[in-house]
Amino acid sequence: DGEDPMVPSLHSALWQRLPEIPRRNVLQRLTAFHDGRFVPGSYVAEFPSGNWSEIFVGRHRFPVVHSDIQALLKRYTLAEDNVASRASAMARVLSLYRALENPVVPAGQRSSHQLCAASPAADEAEYELFASPFNARVDNGKFASRFPHAEEVFGSAGAYPSVLDKWPSTAVVSVNPPFSDAYLEDVFGKQLDRIVSSFKKVHIFAPVRDAPWRPQLRRLEGARFVQHFWDATAMRDRHLEQPVLYWQGSQLAASES
Repeated sequence: DGEDPMVPSLHSALWQRLPEIPRRNVLQRLTAFHDGRFVPGSYVAEFPSGNWSEIFVGRHRFPVVHSDIQALLKRYTLAEDNVASRASAMARVLSLYRALENPVVPAGQRSSHQLCAASPAADEAEYELFASPFNARVDNGKFASRFPHAEEVFGSAGAYPSVLDKWPSTAVVSVNPPFSDAYLEDVFGKQLDRIVSSFKKVHIFAPVRDAPWRPQLRRLEGARFVQHFWDATAMRDRHLEQPVLYWQGSQLAASES
């Protein structure tokens, strides 16, 4: 608690989670980073004074899209009169998601990991299991996100899978996980039965890959392929070259023996 989620302090216990050699290397770099000739405190994510178009993190800077700024301003839940605190919170969240982006993706749009579902899931869903303050289409408190420690002030209800026990059983939930190995293995390899049985109805999206959890996709009877998603940053539809499996329902087919 109280740690900066971008760059923990030199004396943070978080560094103890690393093996000895990587820990020693990163602390050496961090010491130089703190002692470098730049504005004190500039290793914290921040906007330049009076400028919403880019963010500084230490010696690095990156552009910010107007639509993302507007999304955060709209979702901010604390007092708006503390402008400095709000700007700091916004810069932090924008920086965290920037770290997840593919560096070759053109500015002003999101990679496939951060696209959101199109209709009918977007129209019917009351909760979203994988979203962010930028792309969530539901109200504050009804979406789970990757960095809830920083996104709570922008409406995040928490993180997957802990929110599964918080949301009502009568809910209609969209399940559009990032297409990374770790998330897909957990959602389809471990939690699929729990997710579907916990709610009135779910909308699920899944890539078809050669992976241990692939047989689970056969339980999504009546599923179809979709290729259109919504890029909330670019504010336009995005067409994926690789079709994605889409299923809506409330009961899975029996698993294969």
